[in-house]
Amino acid sequence: MTREQELELIRKFQSGDTGSFDTLVEMFKKKSYNLAYQWTNNQEDALDILQDAFIKMYKVLFKWKPGSSLFTWLYRVIINQAIDLNRRKGRIKFISTSRIEDEVEKDIDLQASELDRPDVRTEAGELGMQIHNAVMNLSQRQKEIFILKHYQGHSLKEIAEILECSIGTIKSSLFQAIRKLRDELSVIRNSEVRRNG
Repeated sequence: MTREQELELIRKFQSGDTGSFDTLVEMFKKKSYNLAYQWTNNQEDALDILQDAFIKMYKVLFKWKPGSSLFTWLYRVIINQAIDLNRRKGRIKFISTSRIEDEVEKDIDLQASELDRPDVRTEAGELGMQIHNAVMNLSQRQKEIFILKHYQGHSLKEIAEILECSIGTIKSSLFQAIRKLRDELSVIRNSEVRRNG
């Protein structure tokens, strides 16, 4: 959905066209659910978060100002609700590593034909879990930025809008997150080499 389409639907809603809200929900639903699920790893929790977020969106739409992005506001609401829920449940979040499978394969220097070998599939799966665990060890802000960039596919500008901070802050946090991930994975690899050598 373009910014213009979003604003037009909001204007229609504020003029009494309640069907515009349903259209907004349909436009936002898939990405919003994926974000909630990646933070909770639980379908029921993700759907609950989505329902609450859309109820909040309905309430704020009546007085929404055209200068702000509804989409980025919704993302902030979902992230905050997911973080609060996980904190209350004392739960460690699980993030699917499916979006970086290609990077995993490159990182362990696989040829396409090798992927059929059971030992190679096991190695790739183990590396994916190591990446997941390393992401979980990032600071809260670094984790948010890494997820929005590498799992949700947002641009740096979009992430800055969602998290309400400067692009410079996003770049710095993302650089630090990637450096930490590389360092942690390097330690894991070296210990495995010593153990297997």
